[in-house]
Amino acid sequence: MNIKTRPGTEGINEKEEQMEKNEKILINTKHSKKNMKRWIFL
Repeated sequence: MNIKTRPGTEGINEKEEQMEKNEKILINTKHSKKNMKRWIFL
């Protein structure tokens, strides 16, 4: 998808994508930390 955007908006879109990726990573690490605690207590 190569949509022409106004100059200056491309960076904003990239930042939003990075934020979404970071949120997903944070959620995944939270879940994995919970799982780690579970494994330690087992």
